[in-house]
Order: sequence, then structure tokens, then C-alpha cells
Amino acid sequence: MASERRITDPHVADFLTDRTGSRHLDPFLGKEATVADAAAELGLSASRMSYWVGKLLDLGLVEFVGTRVQARHRVRLFRSTADSFVFSLDLLTAPDVEVLERYFAPVWRRFLTSLVHVGRRGEVGWQARFGRTGGQAGFEIVPGSGDLEDAGIFNAWVKLSLTRRHAASLRRDMRALVERYAALQDPDAEPHWVHVAAVKDVVE
Repeated sequence: MASERRITDPHVADFLTDRTGSRHLDPFLGKEATVADAAAELGLSASRMSYWVGKLLDLGLVEFVGTRVQARHRVRLFRSTADSFVFSLDLLTAPDVEVLERYFAPVWRRFLTSLVHVGRRGEVGWQARFGRTGGQAGFEIVPGSGDLEDAGIFNAWVKLSLTRRHAASLRRDMRALVERYAALQDPDAEPHWVHVAAVKDVVE
């Protein structure tokens, strides 16, 4: 049965919300892994991963669970101290928006890096366009052909005025879309970044 641990230490909560650090917990979350396993998964050197395992041990987020024989050597196995960790955002000292920015910054940068790589692949190139789409003025960066599908990209930011009923229907459709394609995953296929979100606009 999956275990859940409630965090009450603000220092640990701060660490978990900062993906620059907490991503090093990912290889051990709910499963056993060696330092070498984790290093390979995260694309790090073994020595760098050893540093992070030490930090995770100090924070009480991973624990030593045994050994296994690998290439005629006995190596240590580690696992997260729970399958999931929960805590109140009130435990954090940073403002809510800063917490979200800090959490999403690494994955957002990875997404943008992938977008640039795909957009510059071959002779597609990039161009900037400012105009109206669906009656809404906006600035966008698109492949030189003007067709995102040429680059294997779909990336759209739109602001829609919807009734509460239609907004709820949109969220249900988005959830169903993600779940449908999540069920079609193939470990041997090409990985794709997918970001789907809908939130009521708040003017400050």
C-alpha cells in the first residue's frame, strides 16, 4: 500500500517546492534505486548524485533499504521514506506566486529549450508575428513556414470569455484529452512535453 507522510518542517517543505533540488528525489520516489541508477536517470555524474543523496538523507526524504549485486560489486539501495509527501502551503515563508514560480521554473525552461530545439531543426527557422487571432490581438513566435505542425509543435495561449458552465466543460475536455493520450504511452516512443491548463483570469 502506498504511504503518505505529512511534512511539518518548513526547511523540508521549502526544499520540496524548489524543483532545482527536489528533482533529485524523483528517482527514489516510491521505488528503490542506486546512486548510479539515479545519476543515469537525471543525467548527472555519480559524484554529483552522491552529494544529493547525502542531502536527501539529511532531510529524511530517503533512507538506505539494502544492497544488490551489480557487476560483481555490492551497491547500496535507497528509497524515499514515503511514496508521497504532503504539507500545507502555509508552512512556506515565500509568497504563493514565488513558490509556484520556483517550482515550475526548471520544467518551464526545459519546455522552452525543447521548443527552441524543435523549432530550429532543419530549415524551419523562427519568425515573430503580431496580429489578431480569433479577434484577439497578440504576439507570437512561430516557425518560419507559419505552420507549427511543420515543426511538430502545438503551442497556443488564448484568453477566452466563457460562462461558468462552458469553462467547466473545457476543463473536463482537457482532462479527458490528457488521460486518453496518457493511456497510449509507449516507453520506446519519443517523449513529448505537454502542458494543459485553464484558470480564471484575475486582474490585480
